Amino acid sequence: HAVPSLDLRQLMRSRELWLLGLVQMASFGLVIVVGTWITTLLKSGYPVSLQRAGLLGSAVLLLGIVSRPLGGWLAHRMRIKVLLRAALLLNAVGCLLLAGAPPFAGAMAAVVLLGVGCGLPYAGVFNRAAALWPGRAGAATGFVNMVGILMILGGAPAVGRLVDWTGHFQWSFVTLGVASAAAAAAVSALSEPS
Repeated sequence: HAVPSLDLRQLMRSRELWLLGLVQMASFGLVIVVGTWITTLLKSGYPVSLQRAGLLGSAVLLLGIVSRPLGGWLAHRMRIKVLLRAALLLNAVGCLLLAGAPPFAGAMAAVVLLGVGCGLPYAGVFNRAAALWPGRAGAATGFVNMVGILMILGGAPAVGRLVDWTGHFQWSFVTLGVASAAAAAAVSALSEPS
């Protein structure tokens, strides 16, 4: 059946959608930014070949994909705020761990934390966006994803700029970790689903 047209300004005034977009930035956006740079970090900071660094670095993206169904399963079994906050804190810890130039095993632990933390919010974020705008679920989820992509557009070149400026990845990953922690704190402003 026909659905009345939606003024996109209504979506853009939705505080909830902006908050969900922030979570998308600190999860999906973050994993793409990390995935862009993790191979370079592993190659420059550890005695591994470029091929092995690429293979190990791609694990963050693979884990982000396979943890999405787990996040969907968890979204039906726990409060969405708890799930989102926990996932974003995993991301913050993973980023801060990488910022500390840990031993190789610590870097691999950070890859696991980031991969899992970035995938868990996916189902909850988009289910919540669709529930907020049931007649315009596609527009709502598209808006949330668009906000999340802003992290990719700005984050990947910003990491490169910081690395060029400082000569190491420390401040890049500190910044990403702080951004994830801030997004985790912002989750408390989401309303509880009814």
